[in-house]
Amino acid sequence: MSRTKIDILACIDLGSSYFRLLQAEIAESENGVEIKPLFEEVRYIGWGDELEKTRIVSQDRMRIAAGFLNELVDLSIHAGCARPVLVGTNVFRKADNSDELLSYLQRSLSLHIDILSEMGEAALGFLGASSVLDGEEKVLLIDIGGTSTEVAWGKGGSFDDYIEIPFGTHRVALIQRAGPGTLGGRFLKRNFINSLDPTGSGGDLLNSKLSSLPLGVENFKIVATGGTAVSSALILRFMKRMPNVAANDHIITEELLLMARRLDRLSLRELYRFLPVTEQRARLLIPGLILLTSIISSLGVSKIKVTPRDLRWGVLISGGKFEGGYLFNE
Repeated sequence: MSRTKIDILACIDLGSSYFRLLQAEIAESENGVEIKPLFEEVRYIGWGDELEKTRIVSQDRMRIAAGFLNELVDLSIHAGCARPVLVGTNVFRKADNSDELLSYLQRSLSLHIDILSEMGEAALGFLGASSVLDGEEKVLLIDIGGTSTEVAWGKGGSFDDYIEIPFGTHRVALIQRAGPGTLGGRFLKRNFINSLDPTGSGGDLLNSKLSSLPLGVENFKIVATGGTAVSSALILRFMKRMPNVAANDHIITEELLLMARRLDRLSLRELYRFLPVTEQRARLLIPGLILLTSIISSLGVSKIKVTPRDLRWGVLISGGKFEGGYLFNE
């Protein structure tokens, strides 16, 4: 590729479970944008759990968040990016004290934080995940988050539309802890998924949301990103005694369902002691798998592609410049 411009850019995604830094070399040419990752760092924040319980972010959690963010910003600056792009997602849209939260963090950092709208989060996630694909094929992206789940679609890397499912891994985990023992194979039981409905209507919220997907979804390439999907690919490789490289794996959905049921029988201690995941990831793995397996079962697909390319990639591809409607706090 003939390079015409090279920059060092960084994005820090302030998610509901993790703060994630991606720093990369961005090369722009007449053939498009090429991204060469330089390094990644993550910090577990887990404030989506607090949000589900109280609808606010406490002062203690704000202080922890500010400390993590300062660490990641310092790492980015020392690696050559003076002003990393900071993006907030559903916690900042949903918290009753979101204005206080945003003000506190921006004062502690002396940096601006862009809060993405639902559409902005879905579109940039789609842009990042679809960048791993070639050609003009139709793509449907599933992104399981801590407090919301986005399903976005488009063609040839161009975002068309999305739906947001208003719950994520933290709400499932909250209900899981309230019940006895493990989830007991309830992955595909609609009454469990219905209990997550924040409206309390008791209706089949998941299927109602998925009914808004475009016609002919069986002809789309199904792609999944986020911690649940990438961890699932990593664990499947581990179980098959394959190299621990989870990037851009294809997963047969029957294998995923089988793995989910097997993991459901393990204790939390067994999950993180014997599998290649951290304790924090283990706590959210089963809840994430409940959502992921429920969605793919509803879609009736036989195979999904997993990619670690996510929202951060979309932000870097866009150069940190957001289109109209992408920002919640504009």
